[in-house]
Amino acid sequence: CGKVQEDNNESSHAYTCTARDQESDKNLIDCIYLYRQFVSEAIRILLPVSIISESNRKLQSFVAAIQLGLKKSFKGKIDHLQTTVHEEPLPDSSFKRKYLVLYDTVPGGTGYLKQLMRSENQLMDVLALALEALKSCSCNQDADKDGCYRCLFAYRNSYNMPETSRDTAIELLAEILSYRENLVKTENISNIPFNTFIESELEARFIGALKLYRSAALPLMLKNDLVNGKPGYFLKVGDRAYYIEPQVELGELNGVSVHSRADFVIRSARLSDGVKPMALFLDGYTYHHNRIGQDMAQRMAIVQSGKFHVWSLTWHDVENKFKSLKSFFEDYMDPAGLPSGGNFKDLLSGYGLSQFKKYIKYNSFDLLIHFLENPDDEKWRQFMFVAALMHIDAKRYDDAVAVKNWMQSLETLLPEEMTDKMKETDCPGFSESCLYGTYDHAGRDGNKFLRQHVVVEKKALAPPGEPLGVRVGCCLNDDNDEKGKPGFQLSWNGFLRLYNFYQFLPYSYFVTSEGNKANAYDTIKLFEEPTAGAAGMKEEEPPEGSWEAVKEITDDQLHGLLTLLQENGWPIPEAGFELAAENGEIIASAELGWEGLKLAFLTEEEMEYESKFEDFGWKVIQITEILNDPEKYMSLKDL
Repeated sequence: CGKVQEDNNESSHAYTCTARDQESDKNLIDCIYLYRQFVSEAIRILLPVSIISESNRKLQSFVAAIQLGLKKSFKGKIDHLQTTVHEEPLPDSSFKRKYLVLYDTVPGGTGYLKQLMRSENQLMDVLALALEALKSCSCNQDADKDGCYRCLFAYRNSYNMPETSRDTAIELLAEILSYRENLVKTENISNIPFNTFIESELEARFIGALKLYRSAALPLMLKNDLVNGKPGYFLKVGDRAYYIEPQVELGELNGVSVHSRADFVIRSARLSDGVKPMALFLDGYTYHHNRIGQDMAQRMAIVQSGKFHVWSLTWHDVENKFKSLKSFFEDYMDPAGLPSGGNFKDLLSGYGLSQFKKYIKYNSFDLLIHFLENPDDEKWRQFMFVAALMHIDAKRYDDAVAVKNWMQSLETLLPEEMTDKMKETDCPGFSESCLYGTYDHAGRDGNKFLRQHVVVEKKALAPPGEPLGVRVGCCLNDDNDEKGKPGFQLSWNGFLRLYNFYQFLPYSYFVTSEGNKANAYDTIKLFEEPTAGAAGMKEEEPPEGSWEAVKEITDDQLHGLLTLLQENGWPIPEAGFELAAENGEIIASAELGWEGLKLAFLTEEEMEYESKFEDFGWKVIQITEILNDPEKYMSLKDL
């Protein structure tokens, strides 16, 4: 009869209903869905990551701005034009394309949207009208207002009003319109390659995850900032402060033997504290599963340079901060799966590292935060020294035959140079002075994707322990057959996490089977232990006024540039140059200065002295500009 049931305890029917006096539940329908279908017009807009990430604020502001622009363009009521967000999953991926769909609720369409698509300029004109209206609205004169009913708020319901911002909409429209002259036609926006889309979305999600990080014991603060002349971030973790710079090229100029581009580089805000910069990589499996070997070559080259730390996060590491995921990595650090894992707690206590016990179970994102809280290289090296000891299997490798088998297995695991480094101990064959271990356990799906070899010199065991006496080799089998097996993605994630830990040991080598076949590791400059001088002898200092002397007192990140300047015949600069006024008062300083050339390279902080130098006829350049494109400036010495 169509009567809605308002009381769960008593049935209610219309007076004319034949079931009015019957109590049977068969006379009631639990739920009924009413659908209406019609054909109309719609426009799909592939949303940029900058709009859909972090919060709903940008999306709601963008939608309201489009509605404002449509009203300005069509000069009348546009209530029949509505918007919704539509998602499409990407094949073989956990990612989704997100579209803003602008549709006409009048069956058949009114032609408004068809008019917008007549040329590439029509929709841009709508956005331009919206931008002009937002900039000229009188609410701009009120510092307490971020929009009003004369501009954006008229197009938002009360639920979305708090997420609607005039300033955010202005920023978005201005950025989009800046590319107006660079539009390119495509047959179908579904065909737009999504690799870049995925990577940039992951970068945006990482920043969003940092903003969402909450811990009563470890406060974290993140805000936008200008870093090396481009938009970046200022991060504070506990008492530690950092600058985060996106998209940083690393290569020979930085002392890194294999070129790469880090998604972010995290540098301590205080260069004098000696904390190495960290190159951060964000990996989506869809894009990276065919280049795992090359990824590891790039990351090992960064660590082996001795100038950087490196950190790898996957989509699941980041997404876990938004929505808790079940175990998404194979835990190769689990003491329960290691030959001497039962001694882990006692080993930590014996070496004075009990506070590190909790870290062994952390995922890569949480581990990153806690490393930034306490970036003490020496402590982390000692921690991983102890972790490596869990691999020792004295019963399995108690004779020369067993050790010979270990050596032969190692030779199939690593490239020749790394194998030689693993054998450069006090015990190249079976010896009472070394301990050996392996890890080749099957994962939760029963497949063995990873093998790990460890050798430890017994003399390194004496507290506090000597990390240089431990050598670790690890290989992930990533050939096509293995990647098709269940559990491979979990192992890949666990492999990256494992290197986040083991990078702190100088003699740790992480490779993949496909990387070995492609000789991806041949060009890596491996760590060399410093040669000890004669006992009691002081290391010879470089001659005063030499390039080596300049490097002694400048930051490591400038050494590649100094080498390039030297190779191009530049005169030797004065590091920490001080500009004096006529009365002898020091009025400005520069990281590098050439008095004969009247040329100064200034850090970002020193740019406040730019006018001082120019008043004395000097040419000034910010040093980050030179580091980004050094070849461009090599001819300055001849001007």
